[in-house]
Amino acid sequence: MDTIDLTNRVWFKDVVNRTINGERLTIEKIFEFGGKLLDMELSLNPISGKSGDDEGISFLARNITQRNLLEEKLESAHKHLYTSRHMTSKGLFHLS
Repeated sequence: MDTIDLTNRVWFKDVVNRTINGERLTIEKIFEFGGKLLDMELSLNPISGKSGDDEGISFLARNITQRNLLEEKLESAHKHLYTSRHMTSKGLFHLS
């Protein structure tokens, strides 16, 4: 935790405490690593023991930066296609 800045450290401790208390969480958050901003998906789940009591947590983090960039490009292409179809149906043409 020493490499996490103070704001994120407080946030992370809160998330861990919520999970320890039985809450299942999936969170998308932007973090800075090595001078780069990365979109991360964090999944935290409580681990129950034989007695049913929460005994720990499962933590998984994955980089979803590329996925989010591709989703943005796809949305932009969809909007461009929709606009082109709409303009064509009205007799307006857009050449670029």
